[in-house]
Amino acid sequence: MDYLSSIQDNAPLKIVIISNIKEIPEILDDWRRLLLSESYKVPGIDPDHYLFELKSLGKTAEPYIICFYQNEKLSSILLARIETTTLPMRLGYLTLVKVPVKKIHIFHGGFIGQKDKMSCLFLYHALRKSLDSGKADLAIINHLHVDSIIHKTIKSNAPLFKVAFSPRKDGHWLMEVPDSIESFYMKKPRKQRYNLQREIKKLEKTYLVSAKKYINEEHILEGLKAASLVSSKSFQSALDTGLFDNDKTRLYCQLTSRIGWIRIYLLYINNEPAAYEWGLKYGDTFFLKTIGFDPKWKKESAGKVLFQKVLKDLIESERIRLIDFGFGDAEYKRHFATKRLETQSLFIFGKKPYSLFLSLTSYVLNNLWKLLIYFTQILRMEAKLKRIWKDRLGS
Repeated sequence: MDYLSSIQDNAPLKIVIISNIKEIPEILDDWRRLLLSESYKVPGIDPDHYLFELKSLGKTAEPYIICFYQNEKLSSILLARIETTTLPMRLGYLTLVKVPVKKIHIFHGGFIGQKDKMSCLFLYHALRKSLDSGKADLAIINHLHVDSIIHKTIKSNAPLFKVAFSPRKDGHWLMEVPDSIESFYMKKPRKQRYNLQREIKKLEKTYLVSAKKYINEEHILEGLKAASLVSSKSFQSALDTGLFDNDKTRLYCQLTSRIGWIRIYLLYINNEPAAYEWGLKYGDTFFLKTIGFDPKWKKESAGKVLFQKVLKDLIESERIRLIDFGFGDAEYKRHFATKRLETQSLFIFGKKPYSLFLSLTSYVLNNLWKLLIYFTQILRMEAKLKRIWKDRLGS
């Protein structure tokens, strides 16, 4: 363990950084205790899930957990891992180049336990000290809620060129699941309700249609293979955000299937995989990871048809009360979500030369993207250009 004292070695406030997987059992009981106090729990910060991901990433990742102690009691944790990977330098959807980095990946919802300004400052300065010492090139906190104490604390204490914020704020979308599929339709405007139900009837009347759910370990790889085939034809694949059938994903799917978390849904049209959704059931919430459809079946609304079938299963078989759609302002989220929270990603850089290069590059690209967004909004072309670009990536 690395020890960083607040003022002196015997101070009542202390930071402990865990960077070895063998040290994690020492904090497991406190980790689970702090999780109980969280009002909204996400799978990524569950100890089992954290260890699953580490195992699936193999030698490319190692633990990085900052623990804040007060009077010898663990009061706050910042959950992260260190990854050796590549960082895409993007201008909007366009990836200009991928550069090799060693990054500290901080989990969404990974700040657990006592949440006050003092805890945030201690955790933030411990993180900065690790970066300045060369532990990693940068730290990334993806989709941090803008009204959270840690976002406000970092923003108010961010030195120039040492902290960068994503050019625009994204939505975190949630859907309160009704008691029945009939209730879902009845809450929609009459025209939308008619169109949704008509899409299913029209598709099933014209083609051989079936939906399948993959849960068990013995079948999960079959579902992954079919879903990745659909994903490879979507624009998400071009952005490296789709579902890929590789060693890492196969191991992750097998591990999460053993404890009954993972769900992979496929829509088949004429026995051909046409659309997929996959995610994790954690408590009474379904955390949707990614979705996709084969552009061949775009006119038949394969994605919307599958969503309705998945929702029916989540209500009737899974007893889900909430769907977490994740981040980004996709059209289907606007249609189906009942709540939107605003988020922003943060990039924290060290003082080493390579970190400074990453910081300056991010600063230039972010401000250029802000300028482009500004002009497209003035010209009222943003939505149209986004759709054209997504269609191009999908093709």
